[in-house]
Amino acid sequence: MKDYRAALTRTLLSNVVTANAEDASYRPAPAINLIFSSPLDRLPYATVAQTMPLNSNDVLFKKLDSILTKVEEESTATRQSLGELKEEMRNHYEETKQQVDVFENKVKTMEKKFEDLSMRIFTILQNICTSLLDPNASQSATWKSYWNE
Repeated sequence: MKDYRAALTRTLLSNVVTANAEDASYRPAPAINLIFSSPLDRLPYATVAQTMPLNSNDVLFKKLDSILTKVEEESTATRQSLGELKEEMRNHYEETKQQVDVFENKVKTMEKKFEDLSMRIFTILQNICTSLLDPNASQSATWKSYWNE
């Protein structure tokens, strides 16, 4: 992690030096050349920051502020997207819950109709069996003609 930070700091500072080198009035300090002379040099950030001219630090801070602003914008956009996703999931949950309630009501209605039909069939079968076992007691004299029809 320390090596990564050191490399990142060197890269950022070299970009600042390159940008300032385009300015004709800019004269790099000798200490800056020593900082970038070898990749093995490990100077602390405080030393690097102190040897940089003030306007270079301003450029660096502006870049860091720009990065921070972009990160905050992405964070806000991500939070908003997650909020929209949560709201959509809630809506779908409510719709699904309503559909399940409707389905449960239909199932209860069908069960009741099935129970009624079962009782009617049971009653009909009971009457048929009673008629077959004792036709004289359960039917009138015209029961044969009834079954023939």
